[in-house]
Amino acid sequence: MNRRLSLFAWCCVLAAAWGCAPRHTISRRLVSDDLRIRRLAFRELEALSAETQQLAIPDLIHLLTSNNPSISEMAVDALARLGGRSLPALVAALKHRDERVRAGAAEALGAMGPAGALATGALLESLEDRAPYVRLRSAAALGAYGAAADDAVPYLAARLADEDPYVRLEAARALFRVEPEREGYLEVLLAGIVAEEMDVRYQSAEMLGEVGMTVPAAVPALARALGDRNFFVALTAAEALKSIGTEEALRALREHRQRQ
Repeated sequence: MNRRLSLFAWCCVLAAAWGCAPRHTISRRLVSDDLRIRRLAFRELEALSAETQQLAIPDLIHLLTSNNPSISEMAVDALARLGGRSLPALVAALKHRDERVRAGAAEALGAMGPAGALATGALLESLEDRAPYVRLRSAAALGAYGAAADDAVPYLAARLADEDPYVRLEAARALFRVEPEREGYLEVLLAGIVAEEMDVRYQSAEMLGEVGMTVPAAVPALARALGDRNFFVALTAAEALKSIGTEEALRALREHRQRQ
């Protein structure tokens, strides 16, 4: 019995020396039912050694399956902060059987900014994913890379005709960020701002505010949206015109207010 205990003690020492014990502790806390413990674990993750962080990546990938947005968002943020260490695992996760993992992996890759552009090829494949939300997050990630994702331009242009209106909108935004001179994205936004779905009109108004400084047609479209039947769409159109800030945009706002 004493010999067995001695062997067990040595195994514990070796595990601690190799970083296994910290990994076990951080993993257990990352999946805790206590939100406060999870938050502390996520914060402490950055202070751990690179080796221990690497060992925690599978647990972070697993947390992308959570139906609790707080947990999945923290996992996305943590994976993005790990940068190059999590890149291979995230690329592999784009092929995961669970669409929540695929979407979360794409979101984390986008949150890395240009540093994640090494994953462009994998994200191009994900633009063809069967799940609309995965296609959307993949388009958003490519847009976050800006000009570094210039290889994605024809693939994003193809998504402008996606069957899902939200994927079309995100592809339009991404295309503008990657190659502003590319034609096609404006038509999607102009169609979206008069769409039946409120969320589509809202997002289209928001995006027109983003592109409006370089696209003259944005201001008249936003001016018409000031009279939208939904308060939030109309408010977003007003904020978009303010952000554009040209004389034409501000005049449209003044004239609308005078008619109220």
